[in-house]
Amino acid sequence: MRQGGLKPKGHNSGVYWTRVAPKNKQSKTKKEEQPIEQAFSPNDLDHDGIVTPTEAKIVLGIYIVTWTLAFVFVCVLIYLANLGLKS
Repeated sequence: MRQGGLKPKGHNSGVYWTRVAPKNKQSKTKKEEQPIEQAFSPNDLDHDGIVTPTEAKIVLGIYIVTWTLAFVFVCVLIYLANLGLKS
């Protein structure tokens, strides 16, 4: 509990009151403004802030090729596993 800008401070030799510094204290020097990092869409390949139809088609193509390759890889694994079971 604070009273008159004081707060209790306790340790082995007892409790006493200490003066509390104000929390809303502002520094005398101005803080430099940090530039805001602009978040780009992962579909914006040239990082100009605009996702063009060409960029969207490229990303869609990459997506389709990636999942097609993953599907083929899994099919090959299943086929090889089945070959081993028939022997």
